[in-house]
Amino acid sequence: MNCVPALRRNIGRNTESGHFMSMQLLEDMERDGIGMDVIYGNTRNVGVHKNNCYELLYVCRGSVKHMINGKEYTVKPNQYCLIDFDILHRFFDRSEDYIGKICLFKPDFIDFSLRQSRSLRDVLYSPLINFHSLTPDSSIIFDDIDHRIEEKINRILEEIAEKSPGYLEYSRSCLLQIIIEAMRNIVRENEKSDPRIARAVAYVRENYAQEVNMSQLAQELYLSQPNFCRIFKQQLGMTFTEFLQKTRIQAACRLLAEGTDPIETVAARVGYEVRFFRKVFRKYTGTTPLQFRLRER
Repeated sequence: MNCVPALRRNIGRNTESGHFMSMQLLEDMERDGIGMDVIYGNTRNVGVHKNNCYELLYVCRGSVKHMINGKEYTVKPNQYCLIDFDILHRFFDRSEDYIGKICLFKPDFIDFSLRQSRSLRDVLYSPLINFHSLTPDSSIIFDDIDHRIEEKINRILEEIAEKSPGYLEYSRSCLLQIIIEAMRNIVRENEKSDPRIARAVAYVRENYAQEVNMSQLAQELYLSQPNFCRIFKQQLGMTFTEFLQKTRIQAACRLLAEGTDPIETVAARVGYEVRFFRKVFRKYTGTTPLQFRLRER
């Protein structure tokens, strides 16, 4: 497996985070929502920083140490990690033979309804991925034993470098596959996932446009409401109400961007009265439904 691309890019400095990386990577990420670069050898250590995006690191050769939330990890060859939005971390002590590939991507590169998202959970729970019963850490290290992830990362590098027609769509499909493969690893290792919560999430996905009664749903799952709320938040990292609201607003974003229905109709189609809809929409997107529609057209 060839892990070294044909071209090396000059290393620049992201002055906001203190992160040394390719200026081309940063430009690509700002313009397209995704950027990739290759880091060679024992270059300067990356100081403590946080990104206004998600970060994917794949180690092809050598090793690098990663410090996050006070814990130190060693990322070895054919391992990769996903780093959440706005998380303080640093990379250091790269080996001399180190080759690593770094990918930065914004939430709305995955789906425009995630524009205001600031958590990897939002991406995982989005309809495109729909891994709803997981509570991943802010950084997770995975093994790529069969090199399937490396192949997809190489394709993203090629697509971004060549910029052929449809390169962003192709890159997005590869990135989605990488995230899904990573989440499948968690599913295999996560024996504590409660199937009742998975059923509750599936119910919300199918019925968010209707009135959703949490007490009745808990009763149908043979749980008291307090226990249901506790287990739900433990599994998903958010309350049931927050999950329902996010599901409805994500659906509303798609309707606003793709359709021509009046705001009142969109609100009704996702289960809201229009005045409350505007309030919840601003809470999760930072803008009004009309402003969102105009911006996405």
